[in-house]
Amino acid sequence: MSQQQNNNSSSSTSSSPLNTPSSSSSFNKDEIEKQIEEWKNKYLNKYNCPISQQLMIDPVTIETGQTYDRNSIEEWLKSKNTCPITRATLKTKSLARNVILKDTIDEKVNKFIKKVIKHIKMWSTENNLIDLCLELINESLDLIKSDDSFKNCKNELIELKFNILLNELNEDKLFNNYMKAINESQDLQFKLIKLKLLENKLISDKYLQKYYNELLNLLIQLKNKENDNLLIEIFTKYCKLNNLNNNLIDKIFNEINEFKLDILIILFNESNYNRNNLLQKLLNIKINENNNKFVTFFKNLFKEINLNETDLNKLLEFILDYKNDLQNELIIIYKELYKNSNEIKYLEIIYELNNENKEIETLLMNEYLKLNFMDKYFNLFIKTNENKLDSFNLMLLKCLQNQNSKIENQNKEIINLQQLNKNQNNKIENQNKEIINLKNTSTDQNNEIINLQKLLTNQNNKIDEQNNKIIKLQQTIEDLNNSKNILQKQNNNLKLSNSKELQIINNFKNKYPEYDYVNIINIETPLNIKKWERFFSDEFKVFGLKWEIQFNPKGNSKSKENECGIFLHLISLQYKNENEEEKEISSIKIKYLIDSINLNDNGNFEYNFTEIIGHGSWAFKQLNFIPIIKNDKQIFSIVIGMKKLEIEFK
Repeated sequence: MSQQQNNNSSSSTSSSPLNTPSSSSSFNKDEIEKQIEEWKNKYLNKYNCPISQQLMIDPVTIETGQTYDRNSIEEWLKSKNTCPITRATLKTKSLARNVILKDTIDEKVNKFIKKVIKHIKMWSTENNLIDLCLELINESLDLIKSDDSFKNCKNELIELKFNILLNELNEDKLFNNYMKAINESQDLQFKLIKLKLLENKLISDKYLQKYYNELLNLLIQLKNKENDNLLIEIFTKYCKLNNLNNNLIDKIFNEINEFKLDILIILFNESNYNRNNLLQKLLNIKINENNNKFVTFFKNLFKEINLNETDLNKLLEFILDYKNDLQNELIIIYKELYKNSNEIKYLEIIYELNNENKEIETLLMNEYLKLNFMDKYFNLFIKTNENKLDSFNLMLLKCLQNQNSKIENQNKEIINLQQLNKNQNNKIENQNKEIINLKNTSTDQNNEIINLQKLLTNQNNKIDEQNNKIIKLQQTIEDLNNSKNILQKQNNNLKLSNSKELQIINNFKNKYPEYDYVNIINIETPLNIKKWERFFSDEFKVFGLKWEIQFNPKGNSKSKENECGIFLHLISLQYKNENEEEKEISSIKIKYLIDSINLNDNGNFEYNFTEIIGHGSWAFKQLNFIPIIKNDKQIFSIVIGMKKLEIEFK
């Protein structure tokens, strides 16, 4: 840019070479952004609200003399009672409008926007600056959106924005951005004006269809008679595209009142819209009399509809007022009704409409003859065969022959029915005899049943007597078993009272009184047993559950020489309570004390218990002791204490 151009620029314009570019120069985006920032600092930023850091739209002053934007200070004072800048406590929350500052801000904003408009007109000629220009326009509109005093500036910015958008070459970007800009406005007439400008910029059916959708919806909203011709014009173009929006078509048809028939005709002529759907819509509108446009349209539409999918009675009622113009169509409908119902009235109506139709005349005469409507038949015959007496006599003879033939057939049917009735009577008589025999047989059987019931009663009495004897015997056996168990228990206690084992158990119970079960298990194993080889002891029952000891005197492969492995194992998860109700355990938690008993030098047993808390299926302990060797066997004495912590049942 030349120095002379810079010198000729106005005093309000920066001396930057961006201000008055020549037609051949290109603009530097970075320099433009820098220039815009300078304008903001010069005209706007010094008037930002201290709270929001945004330009003050409605400046107000509080009692400390500080000025803020009204919305920001009102929001602040909802939760605080201080000045945001001085932090001084406020005696009152009253706000005074700063009119002088408001006028100053409006003046600065006006200068800023005029400068923006002037330069955007130059910058927007460069493709690489389009987005920057649009962003600057949107920022400027935000500054003045709620202030009616900038109405002219606002309109100029909007006009400039749409002109820039229309120059976009990318169809996708053009449509989306342009529609976004249109939808920012609430003025329907303005939206219509701007939307009409977009049509010539679109090429593909995809965006034309979207465009017509938007435009038609807008025209429906406006409901302005002045736009009726435009709506028909746009709708015609829309119908020529594929993939019509049925919802939109229904909306147009339901919203308009004056030219529904025109809309249907356009749909018929310009699209492949379903013909039966068209017919349904047609049946729901009111047609003016002597409407030639309707008659022509209906004739064309009728050729393409599927009568099987149509409510024929409703269609018939709809066109009866046009029976002179739509006679052929009426006849087709009546024929279809006759075909579906076989009702002769439809043939009569068709013949009334067109008595020259020989096909209908023949059908109607045959129906009369079949139904024996002879008066109607002869009237129609005479009407259609005037001055043909011979033909009439021949037809009459034929009718009489038909009648005689019918009577003869009826007589045969009567004879057959009489014979059938006779056969039925014979059958009934035989059945009555069988019923009498069955009654006699039934009486004999009832007597036998009574005798059997008496015999069964006697047998049941004998069985009851035997059952009572068995119950008494079972009670006696149970009493004997109880006595045996008591004696056995007393005998076992007597044996244990003199043994070391009883002493050990008593000592254990004194030391660990909280344990519910204590016992000593003696296990004999061969001397040559190997590691990992298990030896199983006898089973025992605790807490109503069966347990066993799985024992290996040499432990596992990593055990020391004198260590053995003991597994305490729950055999079954089935449990019977005191009422003999069987339940299944879902989880169990048991506390164990397990150890061996060793004989010391003084001849006394020593033991040192280790606690293990298991979760039901097993508990494992490594023990270190020297067994007693006797008769080439090694004897292990193992003491076990068990406490029930928790058992849950399903």
